[in-house]
Amino acid sequence: MGSVENRNIAVFYFPDDDAVCLQFRIDFITYYQYWDQSGRAAFIGALERYRTDYDARDLSAKGSRGKRRYGTARGMVIWETTRLSHLNYSYPRLELGYYFRNNSPYFAVTQREAPNEEPAAKQGSPRSRNVVMYFTRAQADALAAVFAEDYLLNLPSGSPGGFVPDTW
Repeated sequence: MGSVENRNIAVFYFPDDDAVCLQFRIDFITYYQYWDQSGRAAFIGALERYRTDYDARDLSAKGSRGKRRYGTARGMVIWETTRLSHLNYSYPRLELGYYFRNNSPYFAVTQREAPNEEPAAKQGSPRSRNVVMYFTRAQADALAAVFAEDYLLNLPSGSPGGFVPDTW
């Protein structure tokens, strides 16, 4: 419940799977959060509704309804503690909404805890963790632009690993 911390997020696109991957690191764990087409559309729609509510000053700092106010998406998350560890994976619910931090509203994606689906690693890491990603409006707009189908379809083919030339 503390303050918001800046983190770099690398963004990759995998055209064969039509998946955008957000790679980030928290508490010595590297996460790879995958967004399919329906998840990306849900993010873009949620952001549009958030902007409308923001402009109308219809955001409340009271209660917890804001954290999933704009719906959910099904995600896929891979995580690892070191480069030599097993890759763990799960299919968490991604809640789309907002949170207030330091009296300011942030668009947010809450990655919910989910069971580890990797049979070889279940003993050491039985569940993925809850992770909340906070976005300023400008950051959310930048990610929505990357999530847009027109943008993804016009990426140069043969890019190494489908890297999207944006890291923030």
